[in-house]
Amino acid sequence: MPRFLPLFLGACLFAGCAGVKDVSSRPEAAFESKGSEKKDEGGWPGAYSLTKSGDGEFDQAADAPQRTSTPLERKIIHDVDFEIVVNDFADIPSKVDALVKEFADAYVAQMSLSGSEGESRTGRWVVRVPNSTQGAFLERVRGFGTVDREDRKASDVSEEYYDLEARLTNKRETEARLLKVQQERTGELKDILEVEQQIDRVRGEIEQMQGRLNVLSMLTSLSTVTINVREIRNYKPSQAVSLIDRMSSTLDASLDGLREFGEGTLLFVIAIAPWLPLIVLALFGARFLYRRFVQRIAAARKAAASAT
Repeated sequence: MPRFLPLFLGACLFAGCAGVKDVSSRPEAAFESKGSEKKDEGGWPGAYSLTKSGDGEFDQAADAPQRTSTPLERKIIHDVDFEIVVNDFADIPSKVDALVKEFADAYVAQMSLSGSEGESRTGRWVVRVPNSTQGAFLERVRGFGTVDREDRKASDVSEEYYDLEARLTNKRETEARLLKVQQERTGELKDILEVEQQIDRVRGEIEQMQGRLNVLSMLTSLSTVTINVREIRNYKPSQAVSLIDRMSSTLDASLDGLREFGEGTLLFVIAIAPWLPLIVLALFGARFLYRRFVQRIAAARKAAASAT
């Protein structure tokens, strides 16, 4: 029996090594067994298991938590441009002012008027209106008169806006780190001055970015409505014109031309009236000199003829 003991121990040792080799030849099995143990009880929240994909890589299982990103609000600049024709311009400025006061947060950014009563007058208003009330405001503007032209434009500045936001956040973090270095540094004076220069540079960039961000925020929250109003008496929108209408308009244009010519002539006479005495004296002087010159030439010719 003792002589068979070494053989028995060798057989057991060989069997044990074969079992270990079988397990070690499948590392993914051991990985899966560990990964498949979910630590829901006293473990990490949201633990997940690993599974092996077809290409030999380990991926998260279907029950792994997924990161969700909230879609960003689009930043769009709205511009609307009106060309409106009216028969009487007198009450248009008051109408625009009253309309702007009816809408909260709306205001007139720019205004210009030209012409006087009796002439063709024009006006231009640039109004900022909240996007939420843009539709109602435009509908009221169309009621001022005949809309000859209406243009709309939308510019998407989302990329620039959110890029500025991200860069601004980074710059502020840089400023905080520099301030911390400034407080903790006790080295040479040139090192301290260098840190202060870096802080000034970063703060300047922050101010520029914040200014541009404020402008974009204002432009994207308010629509820009430009109202151009022209006064044309008896204005008729362009449409198919009959022969009678063309004859009538031609006659009216001719009479207007004749009236303008008469007015111009009258104004010319009034303007030249103070100069008439001087003009008359100049003409008489020129006539007197011309007659003297002619008489001298005639006398010279007569003398030359008698000498021959």
